[in-house]
Amino acid sequence: PVANNVPIAQPVPGNGDYAAADTLEMANTPLAEPAPIAQPEFLGMSATGRETTTNKPTPRPTPPAATSRKLPMIIGGAAFVLVALPCIACLLMYLFTPAKKKGSIEITKTQYANANNVLKPGYNFIHVYIKRIDFAGPVTISFKDLPAGVEVQPKTIPANNDRGEVRVTVSHGTPTQTKQVRLVAEHELEKGDKIVAEIPFALNVIDDPNKLKKR
Repeated sequence: PVANNVPIAQPVPGNGDYAAADTLEMANTPLAEPAPIAQPEFLGMSATGRETTTNKPTPRPTPPAATSRKLPMIIGGAAFVLVALPCIACLLMYLFTPAKKKGSIEITKTQYANANNVLKPGYNFIHVYIKRIDFAGPVTISFKDLPAGVEVQPKTIPANNDRGEVRVTVSHGTPTQTKQVRLVAEHELEKGDKIVAEIPFALNVIDDPNKLKKR
């Protein structure tokens, strides 16, 4: 039996004969296909990355060619080589260039201008002879560690000469004495360097001869 197109279950006969019961039938109604779900759009693409007009996957950008990535590296390497080569060349020249001889000065002779080899009050002169070795140029003569009352003005010997006359001034009232001082000869080099020679020298100072005579 059917009620409203729905089959109704029937009781099974008392003898358990299931075959005698009417077969239950259900209507086979085909299921309708669900409507496609609309996908949200953003800048012409769906949430799944597909174009909304063609529903095809968005093409991926083509990566740049390998040569375009290597070009900056090649240019940078070439620039480094151009900068480094002159520096390396200068370093090699500095390491393998023989050192220039500094030269030296030899003080060959000193002599008082007067025959008594003494310094008296007033102006006195001392002759200094030098020898240049492996250099050419002016040489300045001076005296160090002078006693009180004695003054020496430095004297420059020109490059074309090997003798200089140094003036020594003795003040009146300076006591008679023999003082060991330093006679220095020096030549200025580049970068503040110098060639220096030094010898000891005995200064013989006497009192005013006219004053001694009065005594």
